[in-house]
Amino acid sequence: MVATIQRISLICLLLITTCAVNAKTLALITTRSAGDSFWGPVESFMHAACKDLGMELKVFYAEGRRDNMISAFQQAIKEKVDAVVFPNFQKSAYQLIKAAEEAKVPVFLFNSGISSDHANDVGMPRAKYKFWLGEMLPDDQGAGANLANTLVDMAKSAGKLGKDGKVHVIAISGHSADGAAIERNKGLKKAMKRGDAVLKQVVPANWDKDTATIKFTKLYERYPEASVAWAASDLMSIGIVDAIKKLGKTPGQDIFTGGVDLSKEGMEAVSQGTMSVTVGGHFMEGGWVAVMLYDYFNGIDFADEGLSIRSKMSVIKKDAVKEYLKRFGKGNWESIDFKQFSKKHNSNLKKYNFGLDSVMAQSK
Repeated sequence: MVATIQRISLICLLLITTCAVNAKTLALITTRSAGDSFWGPVESFMHAACKDLGMELKVFYAEGRRDNMISAFQQAIKEKVDAVVFPNFQKSAYQLIKAAEEAKVPVFLFNSGISSDHANDVGMPRAKYKFWLGEMLPDDQGAGANLANTLVDMAKSAGKLGKDGKVHVIAISGHSADGAAIERNKGLKKAMKRGDAVLKQVVPANWDKDTATIKFTKLYERYPEASVAWAASDLMSIGIVDAIKKLGKTPGQDIFTGGVDLSKEGMEAVSQGTMSVTVGGHFMEGGWVAVMLYDYFNGIDFADEGLSIRSKMSVIKKDAVKEYLKRFGKGNWESIDFKQFSKKHNSNLKKYNFGLDSVMAQSK
């Protein structure tokens, strides 16, 4: 009897030890500070995914500085993480991918892709740089176009037209060197070919709320017929809302504004009617990358679905915000069973089913 108990104890100890050995640690590098309106949800969603999958997540903050991206990566390597997940912030990804190859540490790029001037040097994942496992990038161009089209339609329905009978649009973009900003701008300009709207000017505000307030005020003084203020992020759209109010105008009636991110602040502004729309769902990408890396480390490579994956974003208006906030307004991602998205835990799962719609469906 004693011998049997000892054998069982030994087996349990071996199982615990094996799990401890196999448990992976991921590093996430975000471009801004802890609690950021966009990167905060990215972090919390990814934390929930890692917890469900038995992995640890270490988060490093670049505080809006390129050199901090580099030092954060170096620190993650020192802490012997199993993989590093990061965006291309101010063209830092090329340097980080090369550093990962030298250190032989797997990396996964997400949120913003390789800059065009580095594209030929870097190539595609696993081609020139074997430790660059893959990338998941939002359909930023589609998001920029959908946002623009939605806002123009709203302004047009409200009869907010210029003397030429068209909707006049002014736009606040992110950092001029960021892939996300560049792609969203492309989508905006593509949408402006529709014929019933005219884009007056696009100016960068470096993803900053206060800068967006200042830039919009100056733009509106220059283009007072503008009835749409397109913003590349929710936070900058909220800055525009502040400026609209200071000008004595009514957001959502005189001037329609919206952004990209699907942030809590953005959705609250949409529910209040000050922002007209938010586009997003890409903040979930960190969690989806965690699922894919978990499967990869467990012998199920995601390569059969491609190494460069595009995640689609949803357009959320006022009527859809209430239900979303009811379920996830407090960031209670623990209600999501991330194992249901893993091929390791679902042998019948042939294709990943990521996205806002699948999360909403699971939580019903």
